[in-house]
Amino acid sequence: MAIRGPRLEFSVGAFLLLALASLMVLAVASTNQRWSWGSQGYELKARFSQVGQLRKQAPVKIGGVTVGQVASIDLDPVKFESIVTLRMDSKVKDLPADTSAGIFTSGLLGESYIGLQPGGDPDVLKAGDEIVFTQPAVDLIQLVGKYMFSACNGTATMKMKLIPALLASALLAATPFLAQAQAAAPAAAATQGQAGKVVIDASTRILTTLQQRRSEFSSNPASLRSYIDSELNRTFDRDYAARLVLGPHARGASDADIKLFADAMADSLMQRYGSTLLNIQGKPSFRLKGESPLPGNRGVRVSTELVRAGSEPTPVEYWMRNVNGQWKIFDVNIEGISYVQTFRNQFDTPLRQKGIKQVASELHSGSMQAGPAGNGK
Repeated sequence: MAIRGPRLEFSVGAFLLLALASLMVLAVASTNQRWSWGSQGYELKARFSQVGQLRKQAPVKIGGVTVGQVASIDLDPVKFESIVTLRMDSKVKDLPADTSAGIFTSGLLGESYIGLQPGGDPDVLKAGDEIVFTQPAVDLIQLVGKYMFSACNGTATMKMKLIPALLASALLAATPFLAQAQAAAPAAAATQGQAGKVVIDASTRILTTLQQRRSEFSSNPASLRSYIDSELNRTFDRDYAARLVLGPHARGASDADIKLFADAMADSLMQRYGSTLLNIQGKPSFRLKGESPLPGNRGVRVSTELVRAGSEPTPVEYWMRNVNGQWKIFDVNIEGISYVQTFRNQFDTPLRQKGIKQVASELHSGSMQAGPAGNGK
């Protein structure tokens, strides 16, 4: 027994040492090489309205591959937004300027991380630049509670049907006032502050027109389509938005291909959702909340709320840029759902498999539709 005692103690000690070593290896591995970026990397910044459980040293990934880490998370004391600083690997450079950043979770209860999705902009992000397109973290508990409550009072279905209508109506904003402003001062450059007034004045007029001409538009879909097309063509920067939606697939694409895809996507959206513009209930109106510049002098973000009687206000953000002195919309964000990000995700796989021309052809024919699967009409 005296001999077996030391052997047993040695065995237990060796096992504990191996277990400790294994835990250390797992700990180092779980950091996803968080200490490897060092001083050779560079920093980018991104703003989020909600960071959830994101923590310092969380990984930054592209296509599932770790390319950096979260260096810091700070609060903007003026806008009360979270500013996340990303420390990027020096090997990952020349990210397109329209690269998007989102906060995601590994599995249902895994760690939070930053996911980057490179775009197709020929301009690139430089050290210290801020990523314009961001997607905040999703609070699952709040989301489930919100839609459970809305389902109980019968508004869940109405809310889901309203989203496509909001998207379509949002793309029509600003045209009447823009035309008046440009006619009054065609050579004047658009200034910050105009965009917010543009959105409110025009949205009010367009929604009023839809209400007043509902009977005409209902009985004559061609008239509705003509009205939508005329407003959309003058207001929405469809080619630039299409380039953003195409993302990496826009690299090397000709202007003709970009326009082909832009026209096909707009045509598909209007075919699918145009009639839903007539189904918005509750005498809707828009209320301006504020306006702020986008990073890198890329335009302005106009924050509004769509107000309807008997319903909670719906947040709608218009992302606009100055094109030859005229404010044009290139993205719309409805309750955190981005037009650009939604369709970039939808079309990524078809574009990889078929290319721009084939996808555009299928959108025109109706065999492929812009928007979620199912009954979108």
